Amino acid sequence: MINILVVDDEPIIAKGIAKKIRSFTDSQQQNVTVFTSSQEALAYLAQHAVDLIFSDINMPELSGLELVEALQKSNPQSEIVIITGFGSLAYAKQAMEFGVRHFLEKPVQPQQLKTAYLDSLERLAKRKVNWRHQLANDFNRFLIGESATMPPAILEAHPLLMMFDAQLEKAWLPLLQKKLAEKIFIHGHYQNACYFLLTITEKELMLLLQQQTWSPGIFFVASCKEPATLHTTINLGLLSFEKEFYFKRGTILQPADFKHPTPDQILTAYFLLKENLPRQLHQQDFIAAKQAVDTFLAECQRQLAPVKQVQAQVSDLVAFLMETYELQRDTILQEASLRIVFSNQIQSLSFILHYCLAQIKQQQAPLDANNIPASLNYLIENHYANENLSLRWIAKNMLFLNPDYLGRKYYQLTGNKFNNKLVEFRMQKAEALILNGKSIHEVAEAVGYKNNPEYFCQVFKKVKGTTPHRYLQLKE
Repeated sequence: MINILVVDDEPIIAKGIAKKIRSFTDSQQQNVTVFTSSQEALAYLAQHAVDLIFSDINMPELSGLELVEALQKSNPQSEIVIITGFGSLAYAKQAMEFGVRHFLEKPVQPQQLKTAYLDSLERLAKRKVNWRHQLANDFNRFLIGESATMPPAILEAHPLLMMFDAQLEKAWLPLLQKKLAEKIFIHGHYQNACYFLLTITEKELMLLLQQQTWSPGIFFVASCKEPATLHTTINLGLLSFEKEFYFKRGTILQPADFKHPTPDQILTAYFLLKENLPRQLHQQDFIAAKQAVDTFLAECQRQLAPVKQVQAQVSDLVAFLMETYELQRDTILQEASLRIVFSNQIQSLSFILHYCLAQIKQQQAPLDANNIPASLNYLIENHYANENLSLRWIAKNMLFLNPDYLGRKYYQLTGNKFNNKLVEFRMQKAEALILNGKSIHEVAEAVGYKNNPEYFCQVFKKVKGTTPHRYLQLKE
């Protein structure tokens, strides 16, 4: 939007010039304000930014030259066109000292007015580009420590900082320039970052970014209102780029997102996982083992844990599992350490850990009367669709032990009741089937409630807190 001011103490002339100017360009691209009082125009200039001014040179309250001088102080990047009935060389020389390029004699000819208008817009655009380029240079000097103060123009603008990895500039810059248009205050580079200072509210920027479909990458957004903390904020932005590891698509991060538990707490969570996993695997509770792995990785993502630390922990865990369970070093496990080090998505770490669990599961004996938890967990996972599956059925057909003894030992060693574990696993399977579009009758039959879909719905609601139909609606 180009802000234009027309000042002439003769209302007819002022309105006529404004009307012509509006005809030169789409009205949505310009805002033309008319004043017939130079004093009122001066007061307006003190409060508003003006790009282009058309001013009469001879006015009773304040001369056009005085107005131009005031404009140069408040709006040094503006372009000025003088309108005069005198044609005085003295006026022209003085006006040129203020950067005036065009002088139009009354009565103003439309073609001359248009020529002055278009030339002024071109000069204005070049001047703005040069000014912003210099401002960006001054800002960079501040960032690298060559200047102790931030440029005053930036402080006055209170811009919003947005950063992303410079490697993404080719993909993102054209669209951002199109979407943000005049909201870009300055744009530059610092270390491996592409940054923008924007004259836009945080809410507006968030809405704009969230409406787009971005390829993976991090948008770091922060306020620039506190120069003393700007370096810290920008360094946090540089650090945020590695967090792309945790997200499948373009994601917005802000300083508040990094106020999470310390790396020591992540280390504690890892040691807890490493301590509990062998017990779960010994009991063949692969359901709990998979959940434990997923919970740990989800916590790393929630805390935006340092990527190298998480990679090191997963590498350590994989090496532990391979050695403890003597896993065969096939194509995947042979290259596991390299896959982990060079992984660029957390899903890669999840795949390797789940692959290890699958290999351990495959080599363990299915039933062992000396390891009751492992045997019962194996039967739950492989026979959950059997409507007769119960401790009594298992005792009679599989383990040939007293059912009360089986239930008691399972509870002592796992802290969970067999029936609760069976229902929990069945409802997990039911969730996936419901989301895949299976009917209630199909789901009930598939998870062991063959002849009683009504009872299945009751159990599902008790466990999940909602009916299967409502659950599907919420997920959609």
